[in-house]
Order: sequence, then C-alpha cells, then structure tokens
Amino acid sequence: MENKTYYPYDIKIAEEGEIVVFIEPDSYIKELISSDDCWEIDIDISFDEEEGEPDLLITIFKEKAKIDIIIPYDSESWDLLSEKGIIVLALVSEFDYDHSNFESAITLTIETDDFFKGFVEGASKMWEEVSEKE
Repeated sequence: MENKTYYPYDIKIAEEGEIVVFIEPDSYIKELISSDDCWEIDIDISFDEEEGEPDLLITIFKEKAKIDIIIPYDSESWDLLSEKGIIVLALVSEFDYDHSNFESAITLTIETDDFFKGFVEGASKMWEEVSEKE
C-alpha cells in the first residue's frame, strides 16, 4: 500500500477542552486506530497570506498513513492545545456527523508532550507580540 493522507472535514472544541478532529473513516484508518502501536506527532507553524495570520500544522502519522491538521490562529484553540495538549481523532462519516449520530464513532485520544505544548504556547505569544506592533 502506498502512503495515504487524511484531512479532517471539521474540527471542534469539546466541552472538556479537547480539540476534536473529525475524519471520514475507511478500513485502513480504522485498523490503525484500533491497534496498540504508537502514533507520532509533528508540529510546525506557517503563515497564511490570505488571512494574515499563522496556522498550526499538525501531522499525526503511523505506518503508511498520516493525518494533516491545520488549525488557524484563534486564542481559544491554541490556548487549549498549550494547556491541555489533547487531540481526539474521531472517525465519523460526514453523513453521521450531519445527523449527529456518533454511536458508531471510533475515537483515539492523543495527549501531547511538554515540547508540543511549549511550542504552541511560544507560537501564540510570538503572534500576539507581532500583531500588537502592527
């Protein structure tokens, strides 16, 4: 199998403060999420020229699959990531999502480390400083 990239169709903030990433499921991603093997996570930052604000680029990968997540700057989601550092991958079809049917959802909670949290906090502070001077 060749490498496969998944993109979320929606990202929400749960009541408990987790970032929930909704992904259209297929058999391969279901299998990966169900296995006990570790996922790896990478984080970077880019600047969105159109919006004039930074984006967090989060890549979660395992074997030949990766999930690319882009989170535009907004202080709430970035603050939650720097404080709690929890990302929930939710495999839910768009049809079920549109009809609020989450009974068959498969989820995986990823708790990030202090490096990840510090990176997000530093990026947020940097953007606040830069945007104040403009």
